Amino acid sequence: MMLSNFGYLLGFTLIMIAATQLDETYRYPYWYVMFPTVGTFIVLICHYQNNSYFAHALSIKPMVWLGDRSCSFYLWHWPVILLFDQFEINTGWMRIAMVFLTTLLFSIISYGCLENPIRKFKPQSSFRKQLL
Repeated sequence: MMLSNFGYLLGFTLIMIAATQLDETYRYPYWYVMFPTVGTFIVLICHYQNNSYFAHALSIKPMVWLGDRSCSFYLWHWPVILLFDQFEINTGWMRIAMVFLTTLLFSIISYGCLENPIRKFKPQSSFRKQLL
């Protein structure tokens, strides 16, 4: 359990370093993109050891809710950033908050209107036969 907690702490630290220290002066791609990538990998590996404190923290309903929408969030974040760049909307923490909230809004909409309906769609047997 102690190793798992250390892994979580290390992974979250790498993610937070990337989130707070990397800015537009860092060119992409380069070696520092490994901070969030390796951090996320460590967190996911440690999550399989369900007895750690961090695993319990990630299992609370708000975190599970956010995790369910994480794919949509990931897909929407870059277009939203580019949209804000195009219109030169704010800078600093206000911009980060606006990008986050806008991305979250798009994620919620696409999760409810696209992901869930597609996931729950069960084609009729005749429809399946037509496809095959």
